[in-house]
This record gives sequence, C-alpha cells and structure tokens, in this order.
Amino acid sequence: MEINNNYEPKHDWNVAENAQPRTYVFQDFERKFPPRTVAVLKRLYLGLDAVTEMDYQVNVARMTPKEAAIAWMSQNSKQVESWMAQE
Repeated sequence: MEINNNYEPKHDWNVAENAQPRTYVFQDFERKFPPRTVAVLKRLYLGLDAVTEMDYQVNVARMTPKEAAIAWMSQNSKQVESWMAQE
C-alpha cells in the first residue's frame, strides 16, 4: 500500500482497472505519527468484498457503521491481526 501525501480527489473518480489502493494522509503524517501507526496504515487493505459486506450491513441490515465494522473485523480477525502485527 502506498501512502500518498498529495491528495487530489479529482484523480480518484476514474479508477483504472489495475489501480493500486492508496491511503491518503496529510503531508507531515509520517513525521508526526509513530512508526507503528504508519506501518499499520501501509498494511491496511479493504477489498471490494469487505466494503460491499459492510455497506450491506449498514444499508440493508440497519447496523450502525461501527457495528458493521466490528462484525466484519470479528469475522476476519486473521486479516486484522496481519495489519496489526509487530515488525
């Protein structure tokens, strides 16, 4: 995952088929936050299936966004643990 400090929303609306996911942060993020926080965000990835599942839970099953996220995280604990792993 790439961390991009130059957020320009106009470039994100037309996503190419092979586009790489990005996490957008403010310019001094990597300097102002602990290395572990930066490392976790670099590993974090939610694919289309995860986003679709949580969207369904919020918009159809009427969960709150927080409830949907917690449910997804508990069902995908190995993936969440891989994001949080110590280096």
